[in-house]
Amino acid sequence: MKLPPNIARIAAQAILCLGVIWLQTLGVFDGLQHGVDAKRAELAPRDASGDIAFIAIDHESLNRIGIWPWPRSVHADLIGRLVENDVADILFDIDFSSRSTAVEDRRLLSALQEAGGSVVFPTFAQPGTATDSGAARLVRSLPHEMFRNDAWLASVQVSPDADGAVRQYAYGTSVEGEIIPSAAAILAGIPEMKTGYFGIDFSIDPQSVPTYSVTDLLSGNLPEGALRDKSIIVGAHAIELRDTFAVPVHTLISGPLLQVLAAETLLQNRIMLPSGKWLNAALVLLVLAVALLTARFGIVVRLTILAVLSLLTEAVGVYLQTNSAIVLATVQVHIAIVGLSLLAVASEFNIISLLLRISRLESLNTRRVLRQVFADSADGFLVVDCDGRILEINDNFRALFDIDGEQNAAVDVIDALPQALARDLRMTLGHTGDRHVTGEAEFHAARAETGRRVVEYTITLSKLSGTGHGEDNGPIIASVAARDVSVERAQRDKLEYLSKYDDLTGAMRRREYVEYLDRFLETVAEDGRKVTVVVINIHRFKSLNSTLGRSTGDGLLKAVADRLTKIGLPVSQAARLDADTFAFHNASELSKSGGRYIAGAVIQELSKPYNLNGMQVSADFYAGLSEAVDLPSQTADDLISNAELALDKARKQGGGGIAYYDPNHAQQLQRARLVEREMQSAVKDGSKQFWVAYQPQVHTKDGSPAGAEALLRWTHPELGTISPGEFIEIAEANGIIVQLGRWILNQACRDACAWPEDVTVSVNVSPTQLLRGGVVKDVREALAASGLPPHRLELELTESSFLTATEDLLSQLEALKALGVSLALDDFGTGYSSLGYIASFPVDKIKVDQTFMRGLPQSSRDQSVIFAAQVLGEGLGMEVLCEGVETEDQYQLVRSIGCHKIQGYLFGKPQTAAEIRSWFVEKGSSVLKTAV
Repeated sequence: MKLPPNIARIAAQAILCLGVIWLQTLGVFDGLQHGVDAKRAELAPRDASGDIAFIAIDHESLNRIGIWPWPRSVHADLIGRLVENDVADILFDIDFSSRSTAVEDRRLLSALQEAGGSVVFPTFAQPGTATDSGAARLVRSLPHEMFRNDAWLASVQVSPDADGAVRQYAYGTSVEGEIIPSAAAILAGIPEMKTGYFGIDFSIDPQSVPTYSVTDLLSGNLPEGALRDKSIIVGAHAIELRDTFAVPVHTLISGPLLQVLAAETLLQNRIMLPSGKWLNAALVLLVLAVALLTARFGIVVRLTILAVLSLLTEAVGVYLQTNSAIVLATVQVHIAIVGLSLLAVASEFNIISLLLRISRLESLNTRRVLRQVFADSADGFLVVDCDGRILEINDNFRALFDIDGEQNAAVDVIDALPQALARDLRMTLGHTGDRHVTGEAEFHAARAETGRRVVEYTITLSKLSGTGHGEDNGPIIASVAARDVSVERAQRDKLEYLSKYDDLTGAMRRREYVEYLDRFLETVAEDGRKVTVVVINIHRFKSLNSTLGRSTGDGLLKAVADRLTKIGLPVSQAARLDADTFAFHNASELSKSGGRYIAGAVIQELSKPYNLNGMQVSADFYAGLSEAVDLPSQTADDLISNAELALDKARKQGGGGIAYYDPNHAQQLQRARLVEREMQSAVKDGSKQFWVAYQPQVHTKDGSPAGAEALLRWTHPELGTISPGEFIEIAEANGIIVQLGRWILNQACRDACAWPEDVTVSVNVSPTQLLRGGVVKDVREALAASGLPPHRLELELTESSFLTATEDLLSQLEALKALGVSLALDDFGTGYSSLGYIASFPVDKIKVDQTFMRGLPQSSRDQSVIFAAQVLGEGLGMEVLCEGVETEDQYQLVRSIGCHKIQGYLFGKPQTAAEIRSWFVEKGSSVLKTAV
């Protein structure tokens, strides 16, 4: 039945719009929409905030250093320079997953520790070993474990869209159940730990990001204060490093700049929010409604209304994207309008002849373009018909297979091809219908530089359209596309080998060994066999290497690996885990005694002298062992890490030491890492979990108040009270003590302003603070901010502070004395006290350690120490304070010796700021000042 014209037109318009909606849900218009979004961003550029700076590894930097990858000492110098410039956070977009030399790694580790937890290292997923299906397994790349305790982790994973362009970025990624924040989230200071993606605002101009060359930073040529308080990202800028990504608007930018643009998107609250599918569909239906409502108007009016609607829709899209970061999809609107316009025109004019003419022109142009592409392509092309006659052959195909220009007959060309390619081509020509064959041919060519050439080829058999009616009766042709992959294949084979095996010793690399051991664990988990992993380390290898030379050290490593290969014991192939560390596991059942026997036998064989370049070289070894006790839950990583922990215990036993993994030691390390991680979070949270306790100090002669010592305390919301004996040592090791020391100094000065004017407050200063050299500035600022008179502040220094008695240390102490504060030598008698130290430095007070109080009054030894300290103090004009006085007898003895001041539980335990102020009132001190 034929529909009325009006109904047919409405139905056609409705079907067209519904088809547009359906195609949009399939993503057909995504490419066009991305182009429109990019053009909007390009029309309304905006500057970066300037809070994030890019330190670029550019061409000049690469030329200056001369090698890549750079030695770790270069990165250590970068960290040092950035810390000197008072930056906020330092994020490296550089892979630190492998070890360098021991010296270089130690330099980098020391720089991380001195930076005090402000450095972030990257983690990302990269292709590992191919699976059985042929796909590459993704392997999580983390910084080497020796750096993980002193650096934060950030994910720098970038996920391009299907067209290869990057448009969105992750808040964070989940690694083994733990959420690792992304580089952008850290640079932007996003506190939430979450996954998921957000759209990047590419209207932010990367040229406006403060960018400086590594060369200028290392040379000290940056403007004064250029990096102060900025978050820093260090990464590749040079094109030759190939760390670039395709993006909208800016075409191609470096990886670090991409991280910065993502961070700036978060900082400026410019997350691109796409419009929903229902809104997109509603816009198309709106266009349909307008077309139906204007159907009674003439063709010109209808087309004008549709054109205006298209412009208005796009104007709204530009406004929303520019001002509200909302990405309105409009391509489907424009396509629907174009389709409806064509339907309107078609209803007015007969355009069939016009379409046919356009089709013929396009076909002609397409043939011309394809012929030119065929001739100019870097690949070789050959086209033959079903009878073997050559239809097309380009020069690259002739050059690839050494075919002379005289060979024009198809049979001559086929005979000149490699055997595999010629066979597949003949078999393909024997078929009818469409056929597609791919393959690879390896052959020797006279013109190839190495003589060996590898070619990938594709043979396609096609049936062309004919001129008959009712069936496809056109001719059959075969096309061959060939590409020379000789160089790529050789490089791939070499890289694949180097990714699995150590180039120096031929032993497996750590990652390959982990996969190798995991496969072995899967086989033994079913029959309940025990697995023991042995990690062998060369004792004092660093000393051997520096004494005998690098070449001899390399020779020793190769010889050790060779002996492990030929050991003649039931053990696996060996792996080189580190510079001087090897690992293997048992190939048969072993008890713990059996494991010790195997390790002992290996050490005995490896300890035999080596003949290296005519020189007899001997070395000692020690071994750490771990046993799989909970398969299949234990992984290869677990066993190797446990064996390396056991190595610490074996090291203490010297050469030939053998130790099994002790879970208690691992729990202690786990607790220390937990405390360190929570401490870093607490410090970043503004030290709200930390508070200051004060222990009274009194005059010995009458017990009147003399002052109080400020003591740092930590109350964790989940872990509860954490002992200073546990967290102070960790803070010293990772450098956080510098921030904590600055905080307690300011807090103590503020609290002491509310105390009597004749009492002092004592604050401990760690050796790390003195080593960093910022103590004088911190004290000056704390006194100025609080208004506390300098003579009421006393700084307590431990004896270890004077072990490296440098001119810089002396100048710091003299500067502190010039401010008017007093200095005390804490824990006297427990460490490395020297009359030379005490006499050479401007110390005002000696604090005798509480360990000498515990034996009083019975211990004559302890009495002698206290008496000697008192005599020394009188001779040098210093006060003497005794710590740990808890009984009346101890007090009377110390008083009779003549010590000036006392501190201990007999007079008061550590108290809160309010309690110590009340204590001063109770003891009858002078009138208290009004609290500040």
